[in-house]
Amino acid sequence: MATITLPPGARTRTQEQRGGEGIFCVECARSGRNKCSECGTTIANRVLRLGVGYQHGEQVPSYRWQHWTCVKDRTISQIGSPEKLRGLAALEKKDQDAVRQRFAGVGKAPRKKVHTLRDCS
Repeated sequence: MATITLPPGARTRTQEQRGGEGIFCVECARSGRNKCSECGTTIANRVLRLGVGYQHGEQVPSYRWQHWTCVKDRTISQIGSPEKLRGLAALEKKDQDAVRQRFAGVGKAPRKKVHTLRDCS
């Protein structure tokens, strides 16, 4: 097997640039084709969702999607802060507020798991 030598000063891609584990994004679903990795039901078009980044080997980076209402406290704790979410700034203010409220409510009263068809704006 051949060894590849990088030129001086060259850097390899970081985990974030590859889209690997630990990368999270939030957005309104662009279609109704993805399934929630938590509950297994389809995420309707224009519903708020969380993407958990992953990559297998040299494959193209991708996301496992979850309804925003299916996101568990431990995932919110793992993310740490809503500002670490890709796509937060692109959301409408009411959706940004919903995301921030979820981070503020970690560990409080149990949430009802309701998948609303409320459109993201």
